[in-house]
Amino acid sequence: MEYLIGYIIGVVTYAIISTVMEFVRSVWGTLNVDHSDPGKDVYRIDIDDLDCLNVKKRVILRVKHSDKHSQK
Repeated sequence: MEYLIGYIIGVVTYAIISTVMEFVRSVWGTLNVDHSDPGKDVYRIDIDDLDCLNVKKRVILRVKHSDKHSQK
């Protein structure tokens, strides 16, 4: 029984640490989707820290839908 409890604690600890490490190694940004033109959608990517983009391996994008004009 003690082995099972130790195994479960080890798996949970590993999952938490690996999840935190993936978020630390990622760059965050926003994908803006503009629906103001019914003929086509305009997509714009805004990266929070462009200097770290060469070093990091992953980009995580939050998606924002909007109907306002993003281009003039």
